Amino acid sequence: MPEEEQVPLYDWTVGKLLREQSAKYPDHVAVRYLSNDLLKIPALQWTYREYEEKARHVAKGLLAAGYRKGDHVAVWAINIPEWLLLEMGAAKIGVVLVTMNPALREEEAGYILRASDAKGAFILSSFRGRSYAEELRRVISSGKAPSLQQIIAFDAAAGLLSFDELTNTGLQKISDQELDAHESQVQAHDLFQIQFTSGTTGFPKGAMLTHFNAVNNAALTFQRWNIGEGDHVCSPLPLFHTAGSILMALGTLSVGASFTPMPYFDPSDCMRALKELKMTHFGGVPTMLQATFGQSAGKDESLALRQVMSGGSPVPPSLLEKIEKQFDVKTVVLMGMTETSPVYTTTGPSDPQKKRWETCGRPLPHTEVRIVDPVTREVVNCGDPGEIEVRGYMVMAGYYKLEKETRETCSADGWLKTGDIGVLDEEGYLHVIGRIKDMIIRGGENIYPQEIENFLLTHPLIEEAQVVGIPDDYYGEVAVAFVKVRAGEELSEEEVKQFCKGRLSHQKIPAIIRFVDSYPLTASGKVQKRILREQMLKEKEMEKRGEETQ
Repeated sequence: MPEEEQVPLYDWTVGKLLREQSAKYPDHVAVRYLSNDLLKIPALQWTYREYEEKARHVAKGLLAAGYRKGDHVAVWAINIPEWLLLEMGAAKIGVVLVTMNPALREEEAGYILRASDAKGAFILSSFRGRSYAEELRRVISSGKAPSLQQIIAFDAAAGLLSFDELTNTGLQKISDQELDAHESQVQAHDLFQIQFTSGTTGFPKGAMLTHFNAVNNAALTFQRWNIGEGDHVCSPLPLFHTAGSILMALGTLSVGASFTPMPYFDPSDCMRALKELKMTHFGGVPTMLQATFGQSAGKDESLALRQVMSGGSPVPPSLLEKIEKQFDVKTVVLMGMTETSPVYTTTGPSDPQKKRWETCGRPLPHTEVRIVDPVTREVVNCGDPGEIEVRGYMVMAGYYKLEKETRETCSADGWLKTGDIGVLDEEGYLHVIGRIKDMIIRGGENIYPQEIENFLLTHPLIEEAQVVGIPDDYYGEVAVAFVKVRAGEELSEEEVKQFCKGRLSHQKIPAIIRFVDSYPLTASGKVQKRILREQMLKEKEMEKRGEETQ
């Protein structure tokens, strides 16, 4: 049995994790922030002792405001320091955090607040000209979120209880003994967070994640990555997502490292943090890596960087190779999803280079992965593609108040359908081919967009590529490539197709090439292929109408 497979699982709550680590590493730096003029945030750092103390203050504030174990509170804000304190403070007393994407519009926010039964909402009252406070007031007055009773502003906002007022009241009214009594009632298998899926396959569903899910997944992933107490981890990944609030926030906590979140993604700010704070590790989705490391022409001797972590969407091997060679670092890639807390496979820095660049690694300890036929659900032969299914401690407790959807996703014996297509090789490494819904069926043949994208990126003038399928009267579906050319360079559609000929099977060569300056992105930096597909369909519809009028 591999040594890491013998690692026991923690029967800990998130509150206990912070308490234990603050006792073990009291004077180590736990959290750091760069100064931010837009948000008026000064540069700050908290030791583990201070982090624990501040989290206790927030927990007291929540108790004084009437929140108890099992209550749900929402957080709708960017990655400000108070976000982390709310996460830890709520966890200490068993209050379940409902995370909300700051990019949600008013109607979408109302849906999540209603669907999650949130009693309170913590917000940044306004940001970049948008008033979250006014939007939530309208949600409440419209009756669209009947359970919502209170809005708390992280900043000062007229007519709203402020975060500082909440914590100060708690310090006055709640004793240490009372807080300890509440914290002692929270168990590892209690709910920690409800994170809503993106809703790309329908309405958003709230994945219920336990303390047990979160603590162990973060700890096991950081152990695989060999991150330790002397390391400094920087990430712009959003805290509303499992990659930010669980993997990065709890992963650093689990090993005694420091965590530097970026309030929002800005590649210049990321590079500034890497240099000024001497970060040893950086984590982000591929678009974040491309933008951050694309700013430097060569190795920067001022960087202390040793490792770059990525995942969340397909990571081009060419990008990993470029980062490793240019910055003399190791890259690692994970595979996961909200419903798995989030990681189920990842590479490690000691894996062979080819495995690190071309796979998503091996399953974490205490995790099972199998590949099945999407129709028959039978396990396929090693090396054959099929849908990835996973089982283990990290699988969510289910979708909140959606028993039917939970049964459709999770089998009675614990296997979760990921919706992703993959291959397991003989050494147990997972090769992810793409989403089932993204697969293109051209003339009866299955075509995986990721394969075409990775090939296009071998062209010296192509910086990024995204491939989608659209309906075709003759073939059923054909591939369309949206290509971003390197700055100052030019390419034609015919040149791209000629590059593909003889190197790609003819059925995989995109029928249409479109050149773009940028891609539509989610708040977490993932490319929204659905929008690209819709743009192409609109273009084809307009062409058809033009032909009909001639």
